[in-house]
Amino acid sequence: MIINHLLLGVTVVRTLDAIERLLGPSESITCIDAILSGIAFLDKGREICTLQVGDEVTMEISMDREVSCFTHDGIGFLTGDQNGRINHVSESGLEEVLNLGSPISKILSGRGCAWALDEAGSVTWFDKSGKYKRIEGIEEISDVCHHGHELAAMGVFGGLYIIKDGSLIHSSVPDEGLAEIAGPSVFMPSGVLVTYRRSLDEMSDDRPENRIECWSSDRGHIYTHEVDNPVASITAHERGVVIGDEMGVITFLEDGGGLRKIEVDHQKINLIYTSDDITLVGSWFHVYGIRQGEVMWKAEFDGMPSTISRLDDSRIAVVCENPSNNHISIFALDPHGPLIEDPAEDYEVDERENFIYEPEPDSRFEHTPEETSELLSQMAIEVPPGAIEEEDVDLLEELSSTAKKINLPPVADAGEDKTLKSDSDGTLVVSLDGSRSYDPDGEITTWEWIDEKQRVIGSSSSIRVKLRQGTHSFTLRVTDDKKSTSIAIVTIRIT
Repeated sequence: MIINHLLLGVTVVRTLDAIERLLGPSESITCIDAILSGIAFLDKGREICTLQVGDEVTMEISMDREVSCFTHDGIGFLTGDQNGRINHVSESGLEEVLNLGSPISKILSGRGCAWALDEAGSVTWFDKSGKYKRIEGIEEISDVCHHGHELAAMGVFGGLYIIKDGSLIHSSVPDEGLAEIAGPSVFMPSGVLVTYRRSLDEMSDDRPENRIECWSSDRGHIYTHEVDNPVASITAHERGVVIGDEMGVITFLEDGGGLRKIEVDHQKINLIYTSDDITLVGSWFHVYGIRQGEVMWKAEFDGMPSTISRLDDSRIAVVCENPSNNHISIFALDPHGPLIEDPAEDYEVDERENFIYEPEPDSRFEHTPEETSELLSQMAIEVPPGAIEEEDVDLLEELSSTAKKINLPPVADAGEDKTLKSDSDGTLVVSLDGSRSYDPDGEITTWEWIDEKQRVIGSSSSIRVKLRQGTHSFTLRVTDDKKSTSIAIVTIRIT
């Protein structure tokens, strides 16, 4: 990962020591839904189970057919399958609702109604009596979110559509020939839709590249707020919204215009959950607890957090998926539990001062000796006297002089993020390679490898460190011969 900006100070965060594994890792869990107090999950495609207190399954509903998705509707569950059938299941049994004839990928339950998104990207509104209506006038849909009787649909080509019951009431599509990204999106408790949109083509003064838009069912588009980075997650609460971006920054946007930013991690913010006085943030294999604008603790898991919900015993359930095998685990954490200091890392560092990165030869512009000779002769053609005006000469000299005064910063490259398996003793020697770093108009004079506690652990382009199991982030800071500095961050996970 390459990041060209000055190194920011990072506060050492303590580890939460109040985590319990409730379930897994499991390869048979295929779908998760956060319910009012707990987690519901689909096991083996035929059983819907709920966890609400501890590790005891409080409800288990078996079905005689496999389903692909489900959602809780307050009484039971609406399910969809690969044949397009939608059913309502509860402890009382199964009731057929309708058949759409196309594989169902997502179901959302609204107020007295529901919506189904099929694999073709079509959206259908329906009620429990089986009455339904396919939404017309929209593009292929990639994702949906809802609030009461309203649904927001985000299109694969960047269109945004607001639907009330079975009718399209607002739409916003990119200009012809332009491409955009729509979503993530969330409805605030007031019913205002907050959505992220990104322009992938030309930009204009009235449409920033990265922006948050607010929409109302009554008034349509009501507000646009420019953001610095691409947005990865949004959640709403009573006082505003919390936005997580791809650079690891959390932004709190509050009613009345209040704005606060917190740099949580250098990884993408995948998940945000607000509960009482604390905000939980999922990034990489961690969950961070934020209170009053400060990162209070972190918790590490064996998968990437995908869903968070409150349990009946006031603990928080965290669902994690291991990207290497897609196994699901469910944990419970106490956000107010005891904290511990991370043990100090004593790195065994092997610095390789003479390590040189040799790029592969570039053959894109190879010429034969004859072509080279002709090219050189063309470049050596004399310009007739008077062909260059005096002011042109002055302008060229000025531009040349100015260019010599400009220093381009170096480009730091710490390599790609990695997940590696430890040796039998629980450790692994890992190479940190920054030799691809370069300076476009000079040379790099200083390399510094910095750990999470802001200690410099190496001063050469590439080093080898011995790491224990866990997730480790290292910052490479390079300085050129004119004292300009850039950094890059690499994350190594040892399992």
